[in-house]
Amino acid sequence: MENRTNISSHCFNDIARRVPGAADHLLPLISRRDDLILEHNLMVSTNHHEDFYSLYFVRQGSGRHMVNDVVYSVSRGDVYIMSPGAVHAYRQAEQLVLDALYFTLDIFTPLEMDWLRATAGFLPLLVGSESRGSDDASGGRLLHLNPAQHTRMTQLVDTLHGEWLRGDYGNALMTRALFLELLVRLARFCDENAAADYGSSVAHTPKSEETLAAALRFMDERFAEPLRIEQIAASVFLSADRFTEVFSAAMGRSPSDYLRYIRIEHAKLLLATTDLPITRIAADSGFDQASYFTHVFRKAVDQTPREYRAGARR
Repeated sequence: MENRTNISSHCFNDIARRVPGAADHLLPLISRRDDLILEHNLMVSTNHHEDFYSLYFVRQGSGRHMVNDVVYSVSRGDVYIMSPGAVHAYRQAEQLVLDALYFTLDIFTPLEMDWLRATAGFLPLLVGSESRGSDDASGGRLLHLNPAQHTRMTQLVDTLHGEWLRGDYGNALMTRALFLELLVRLARFCDENAAADYGSSVAHTPKSEETLAAALRFMDERFAEPLRIEQIAASVFLSADRFTEVFSAAMGRSPSDYLRYIRIEHAKLLLATTDLPITRIAADSGFDQASYFTHVFRKAVDQTPREYRAGARR
């Protein structure tokens, strides 16, 4: 297991402040490129991406990418996503060049999020990184692009990066449009290639993706209520056991874990942007007791709600 005492933590806003003149001040998206040449088994610094997704395209070369203490093989044409909270480092990079897009879900409107969830291939694209397999030749690979797909996506990423660097309002609009196009195309490739190996085969069917999208929408809309898994399962016409099986296979986490995650994310937003008392934020985020909210929040974020609020406002 990686030594967690030598980890550099990064939040989206901190990274954005280090890139003046780019479009990240207008939308929650950062575009960058990493060129890595490492000695055998040498590890670069370990990083913790606190509050943003990281979408990686392997442009050329190959290497080993350790994510949450599991090492994955990556090579030219691979596309994969790290979820918020991931800890990662590179190993054994041989002329490894990656394009990285950092983003938060705030970049999408609620309607866009619904449409993306209903797009075949999008859910495994977004959440597949949380349930990738063991360390083998392809176990860490979410999606591998064929040469034609790789060329097309490289051109799209280059265009997006150019618009993002210019940083004015028109460029920000174009960057956002290109990002949506990129995600939809990747979702289609993911569906066409049948390359999302993220659990039992029952999870990757059009019907199960519709069921999962409906369940996610139900949870996103009603997370502040005292929801039970039986209620969520009933909303998509499944038994609690069957729903838990399907959800866990696709998402790499249980329904209860996901519900707790979105409640904590909502609480973080309120702590950073409002002066509401902690008891009110706890209630608005689906926690009936402030003491329990503080316990769960500290376990998830490694800070108390008050400490998080103070840090977010510096």
